[in-house]
Amino acid sequence: MDPDTRYLVGYFLGDGMIRHYRKSGYEVKLTEKDKRHVNHLAKLMERTMNVKPTVTRDRHRRAWRLRIYRKDAYEKMKFLIDGAIKEVDAHLIGGLFDAEGDYTRSKRRLRFTNKNPYIIGLVAKYLDRLGIKYSVYERRRGKSKWYTLEIYGENTYKLLPHLDLRHPKWAGLISSRS
Repeated sequence: MDPDTRYLVGYFLGDGMIRHYRKSGYEVKLTEKDKRHVNHLAKLMERTMNVKPTVTRDRHRRAWRLRIYRKDAYEKMKFLIDGAIKEVDAHLIGGLFDAEGDYTRSKRRLRFTNKNPYIIGLVAKYLDRLGIKYSVYERRRGKSKWYTLEIYGENTYKLLPHLDLRHPKWAGLISSRS
């Protein structure tokens, strides 16, 4: 699997959805707030799925949605996800961090958040392989539950060269360590 496809799968695991609706068909969907990154993701989806996604603005969430309503795209994404999670690498984890990661400069903290403990485990396994120290916390608000993986200080900077980060939100962080 090529790096672009692995990155897209990682992004999908973070901010994507594939769904089969019994009455209305199949949907492959990504959500992203940054317009520049939406264009990058749309090109990756088009190349990977062989169909151009529909891009619409969700005014309530102040985000963009990329959608494909095709059974073959749904089946291909399921196949790609199944293949990519068997061998976790910098591209897959970079896509996950682009979708669900953030950096707090004052705390020198890199954080990854996801509701699925399996996804957190994929990231943790990759960090263990690299010898990066991290902490995982369970968070709750009402009936909602999610997990946060945090990396502090020098461990953050040790990790950055091992991630395929493409989102514009990382530009200042990556350039400050070059």
